[in-house]
Amino acid sequence: SNLKNSELTFCTLANLNQRQFDLLFSSSSLQYMDNPLEVLKRILALKPKFLFITRTPMSNAQSFFYVQESLLSSNGPGPLPKDLNNQMVRYPISILPKSEYLNLITEHYSVIAEVDEGVWGPTIRGEKIKMFGLIAKLNF
Repeated sequence: SNLKNSELTFCTLANLNQRQFDLLFSSSSLQYMDNPLEVLKRILALKPKFLFITRTPMSNAQSFFYVQESLLSSNGPGPLPKDLNNQMVRYPISILPKSEYLNLITEHYSVIAEVDEGVWGPTIRGEKIKMFGLIAKLNF
């Protein structure tokens, strides 16, 4: 990335174990991982000092595995390149109970702030899914 410098770096899941972190920032991404809790567990094992998780849909009690649909143009900033058609795209999404995220996080972190970020997408099996954000600090 062109934003990388001596104080800011980016990594992929493949080279995650080679890094130390002050901050984990996850914006609307955990739910698109094959196993969101396992990915989060791997990241938490590295003990970043702070977590900032935002724009993550979470259910009240049930786990939902859903196929999300949207126009290609809705999946990033700016206009589509001229050679791409603005078509419907589909991708899997895991919506897990908020308690599962919190149970994992609070094993070694204290939640400093929690934000209800509003309703996400469609109602699934009678439940309106909400987006949540949180900031947590590593317990030393």
